[in-house]
Amino acid sequence: MKDLRPVYYHECIERLVSNRLAVYDEILSAGPSTGSELSNIMGWPVTSVRPRITELRESYWVFETGIRRKGEHEFTARTPNQVKDYLQMIHDQTASLQLQADEAFQDDLHLSELVEIEQKQMQQELFT
Repeated sequence: MKDLRPVYYHECIERLVSNRLAVYDEILSAGPSTGSELSNIMGWPVTSVRPRITELRESYWVFETGIRRKGEHEFTARTPNQVKDYLQMIHDQTASLQLQADEAFQDDLHLSELVEIEQKQMQQELFT
């Protein structure tokens, strides 16, 4: 199950270690690349590179460009400032959606109160 709590920059930084950092640095310097291309550049098995790309993607450090080469997705890296901006955008959108949900919930509560009042009035009219 995906963790839905807000992601903070310091958590993303903490995940950028070891082999992830090496793959991130290579994508950042080489530019948009596929897993196989990075594997060739780094001299690592593709089975070591692709999982690191997935982890970097989940931590917002890399993203798919929408281009496929030789059946593989191309990825590019975000700079640390881009990651901060991206996380802020996600946070702002989440806060906005939460506010809309709260307002809708309050509207539903208000509507249910109105329905109850109307039902009581109808009952009173029936008994009078």
